[in-house]
Amino acid sequence: MKTKGIIIFLVLMILVSFIPANLSEAEEQDQEGVICFFKANEYLDMPEEVKIIYVTGLIDAVFICLEAFEKERYQEYREATKGMILEQLQKIFNKYLEKHPENLHYDAATCFIWALDEIMDK
Repeated sequence: MKTKGIIIFLVLMILVSFIPANLSEAEEQDQEGVICFFKANEYLDMPEEVKIIYVTGLIDAVFICLEAFEKERYQEYREATKGMILEQLQKIFNKYLEKHPENLHYDAATCFIWALDEIMDK
């Protein structure tokens, strides 16, 4: 139980790290709230060296959450990605976004999960 609490704390810390440090500046940009995730189209605009870092964070966050809350689904994802390197996961994600431009307005994390779901179905 103590481990589960630590994992939840770490996931929350990762999510909180996406909140802008200067909230008053965020309000000046006519936002209705603080956005914690990049949209998929914002991901595509990132430089290549930043994309791989972002994908690293996505895979870590997805696996941590699944391991804590959906162990069976976690095992399925682990089996589907077994032996893959980060560049392969990035290419899978990029290909998914290329094939599904209608999803570019969703957050990148959700699209990443959909991309993983797609490779699990094959």
